Amino acid sequence: MEPIMAHPRRLCSRRISDRLAEHPTEDRLARIGTPDSVCTYRQRFFAFTLIELLVVIAIVAILAGLFLPALSQGKARAQGIGCLSNLKQLQLAWGMYCQDNNDVLPPNVDGGDAGRDVRKASWVAGIMTYETLPGYADWFSDSTNILLLLESKVGRIGPYVGNAGVYRCPGDKSFIVLEDGPHQRVRSYQMNYFMGMQDDDVYTTLYHFKRLSDIRNPPPSRAWVLIDVHEDSINDGTFNVPWGEGPFLGWGNIPSSRHGGVGVLSFADGHVELKKWLDPETRVPVIRFPHPPVFTPRGKDVIWLRERTTAWVK
Repeated sequence: MEPIMAHPRRLCSRRISDRLAEHPTEDRLARIGTPDSVCTYRQRFFAFTLIELLVVIAIVAILAGLFLPALSQGKARAQGIGCLSNLKQLQLAWGMYCQDNNDVLPPNVDGGDAGRDVRKASWVAGIMTYETLPGYADWFSDSTNILLLLESKVGRIGPYVGNAGVYRCPGDKSFIVLEDGPHQRVRSYQMNYFMGMQDDDVYTTLYHFKRLSDIRNPPPSRAWVLIDVHEDSINDGTFNVPWGEGPFLGWGNIPSSRHGGVGVLSFADGHVELKKWLDPETRVPVIRFPHPPVFTPRGKDVIWLRERTTAWVK
């Protein structure tokens, strides 16, 4: 007859009972430890010392110092791509206006009354300003008025755009404080002063572009149309590149450099591009007040943009 084997669990329990019987209760408590000694044991092996905490904090600080600039640069690049997209859509609207108007360019008029009636028809209306300029109080509401962008009036490209958000760069955080609090401004872009220029009595020694066929020098692939503008420099819809020389070489309107020192422009052939500004005078901080004239002795950026703005009449 085969022997009857005990169940493994019973054997295990029997062995544990035998071992407990071999040692008195006091001896077992001494080996296992009292509740207080167990707590001390856990504190000893699971709590951080001051030095360990300082080391952890130092490591976290080093990692933050390494990764935060990269994150900031990534955010600036993403906003730059969004700005490129905006200018691409505005440039397409500019081209559609030309197609529907026998190749006539959208009018581009400066001043506070530009775009508000037929006599001053312009591609956009409104003055972007700050409450820090009390002399511009009559135009404070323009900074938040999207109707001045989209309303269907003579010369406007807004009906071809259809979305007011396209007129504002994602990186433009400028605002105006009105009676009910701060409000984001609605426009970040201006147009090349000579594109659609209506005044024949100024800059008579430079080419004015009124039709697509006029854009020959510079050619459409080099002639810029729209530009992302510095928060403190934008006002009406026209961007004027100064034509001074030597010590008078500098900026009138200042291009934006909020995308890590990079500007964004669209061109008459329809393409858009990023431009890395080289002169430190181009990359000025935002002070929520118009900058005084910015002179750039080296003038690399001014000259680059001027060569793509218009040309001397020969």
